[in-house]
Amino acid sequence: MTPALMKDLVNGAEIIVWIAIAAALAHKVFTGRKDYWLPAFAFFAFGISDAVEMTTGAWWKPWWLLVCKVACLCFIIRFFWQAFREHRKK
Repeated sequence: MTPALMKDLVNGAEIIVWIAIAAALAHKVFTGRKDYWLPAFAFFAFGISDAVEMTTGAWWKPWWLLVCKVACLCFIIRFFWQAFREHRKK
């Protein structure tokens, strides 16, 4: 297996994982957790950005892809921080 093929397989798996997480969070939105819509969108956008990364060959090219990934990561980190704080209150 060539390194390029391996990279594409890993990126493809990442796309599936991020979009699956987005779908699980979206399901939570439709069952009552309205505050999960933003992380669901962030995980979905992160999955799409991985698909774009497969075509460009790098996560920093073009520049807007890097900006998109950083924005998604900020929202994802905020989601986990909020979930951590909620869990500590219980």
